[in-house]
Amino acid sequence: MNKLTLTLFLILITVSFSYSQTGYTIIDNTPYGIRDFYSIRIAGSPFKEIYVQQGMISGSQGQEGGNYYKINGQRTGWSSASFLNSIQCGSGNYYPVDFVVQSRTNPNVMIFNGMFVCGPDSADYNKLTLNGGTTVVDLPFGGGNMGQQCRGFDIDPSNENIMYMAHTVYNNVYYSEPRIFKSTDGGTTWNVMDTLSGMKSIHGKWNTTGTFPGFLKVCPWNTNIIMAVTDDHLAYSTDAGNSFVVRNDVPSIKVIVYDEGDNWIHGVGFDNKIYCNQGDPNGNWLPLSAGFDVKNIEVNPFDHNIWYGGSVEGVYRSNNYGLQWFLYNNSFSTSDKIIGIASDNFSGDTLVVATDQKVYRTWASVILGITHNNTNPQSFELKQNYPNPFNPVTRISYSLPVKSNISIKLYSVTGAELMTLVTGIAEAGDYSFDLNASSLSSGVYYYRLQTEGFSDTKKMVVVK
Repeated sequence: MNKLTLTLFLILITVSFSYSQTGYTIIDNTPYGIRDFYSIRIAGSPFKEIYVQQGMISGSQGQEGGNYYKINGQRTGWSSASFLNSIQCGSGNYYPVDFVVQSRTNPNVMIFNGMFVCGPDSADYNKLTLNGGTTVVDLPFGGGNMGQQCRGFDIDPSNENIMYMAHTVYNNVYYSEPRIFKSTDGGTTWNVMDTLSGMKSIHGKWNTTGTFPGFLKVCPWNTNIIMAVTDDHLAYSTDAGNSFVVRNDVPSIKVIVYDEGDNWIHGVGFDNKIYCNQGDPNGNWLPLSAGFDVKNIEVNPFDHNIWYGGSVEGVYRSNNYGLQWFLYNNSFSTSDKIIGIASDNFSGDTLVVATDQKVYRTWASVILGITHNNTNPQSFELKQNYPNPFNPVTRISYSLPVKSNISIKLYSVTGAELMTLVTGIAEAGDYSFDLNASSLSSGVYYYRLQTEGFSDTKKMVVVK
């Protein structure tokens, strides 16, 4: 796409629909909820490494939970990543890891940070593993009962031996302004590169819920570019960390996303605009109005004009580089507050989505468009799908005599809920949509229309 054409249209168009157009399965249903979500692209692999952190609750031993798990490549379950789990101090409280980065070229190399509060001490810890957590060593940053002093860190995407750390405490020496440190030998030695005043702290999420952290983030296609953020503005380096520039015309950014297909850089601002840059942070940053409270964005790695946006209302989707957005899924049970989205290469519209309560695998192309005729039906009705049996597409129609809060769900022959097809507030009228059952096996299924005062179920048969 010629993204320069965005310039004239970025603030003009905002569209949102109220119907879910995806199905989902639940990967995890932890009683602790979900605290954090990390997805890291690995060189040579179509699958991202995905780590999910449990939430925290007050238990008999103080704060419990906060443990990390790694989702498998099939996106059907997960295994423990116990070396990232919470640290317990003598008082019985658990203090979890807050931030994690992983090397693209060697997934065994990881840096992580957290807050440790035990008795009178309150400091951040920064640790490194070179072997996937078998052994973990302390990095010479933090300590000194000074609270969270880390401003961000990253590993060069093309070389696991090159690492960056932004901090105010190094070898127990405190600096009044954050320093940018660099290691070229895998974290053994560190050199001061620059000072960046006013860098936003990464914050310990265990006691600052809702804040967005500071960061350092190295560009994957040009590792001389490193993005950072101050309290008020975007900042960056174009010389591998030797010097940083503050862009006073670009506001503070809460999330940076690198679009590796088109080599664009996107930043989500606190003003709910997405700032788009054509791969050169010295150039223009074009503001795009999303029209919803953007928490994070994900660019489809196979089709780069498709973007996904996380919000407190669910997942939004754009098929034109963020110019227009449609509500993609707001039918997650318990909570629609999105804290993370990951899309694998060649996975189409299949996503791993984390809300603050659960982790889901979602997919699209289940519903092929909803048609609404503004008629005046006299009663609620769920019609039999046609054709039936079918392969792979059938049409489902229903009528609403009044404005209603509806859901249409699909169930297996045993009554297990498989996916939510439609959900939301709908005006009175006649509706129909085509259901694509390509992802379903042959067999009997049931679909149910549920409103405040009406429920009906029909049987459908998939034959392949």
